[in-house]
Amino acid sequence: MYLSACTCKLCAYAVEITVHFWHDMPDRTAMAALDDLSCLKRAVVIKSEMDDEIIQVLKDLLVAGKGLEVISTLAKLARSGNVAKMKVLVGAVAFCTTHETGRVTEDMKVRQAVNSQLQDLCEITTTLFQLLQFESQFNATKQKVRFGRSRRRAIKNWYLNKSPKDLAVTVTKYKRRCHWSHADLLRLAHVKPSSDGVLHMYMSLIAVFKCCNVSLEILTTVATLINILVLLF
Repeated sequence: MYLSACTCKLCAYAVEITVHFWHDMPDRTAMAALDDLSCLKRAVVIKSEMDDEIIQVLKDLLVAGKGLEVISTLAKLARSGNVAKMKVLVGAVAFCTTHETGRVTEDMKVRQAVNSQLQDLCEITTTLFQLLQFESQFNATKQKVRFGRSRRRAIKNWYLNKSPKDLAVTVTKYKRRCHWSHADLLRLAHVKPSSDGVLHMYMSLIAVFKCCNVSLEILTTVATLINILVLLF
């Protein structure tokens, strides 16, 4: 019953998007751009896999210089949660960060927009790892994955903005996904603890990777105590 209700909600949302844009098109030039954007919205909302249709629409929008609008739209959809499969939205984001239109400045702005909204686009570990996996697939010709300054800053903020307790839950609940681990990200982003509480959590994180029998309950309890001590002292 719940699944059926969710499906109806997604379908209604897709119809609403289509109707909205058909009624608000100001002229034929804007019609084409808005139609591409509405097609992207509809596809991201209802599809369960990345496909050629989504990739072609993304290419058209990026070539037309609509990259920032695409990222803004995807971020709004991610925050709303009105998507059938988050991996489709994440795949679309990854394509935007890796596709080269020939305009270096525009491509760089798109990547920076993704990094500045990384917390919204990839709220949990699974979607963050999916983004990196999709980027690796779209950049298959590159031998080694490297993070630029903007990406390193985004990854640092993704980890360091969490409380010690939330960090403990994050690194123990999702240790590895899509061939990526937290250890990979910490190494590539050069993340350094911002407080004593987070420092203890990083020590706990290393312990988790070395000794997998550390339970989530123990780790979160320790993190909570550390967080209280940090606040008191």
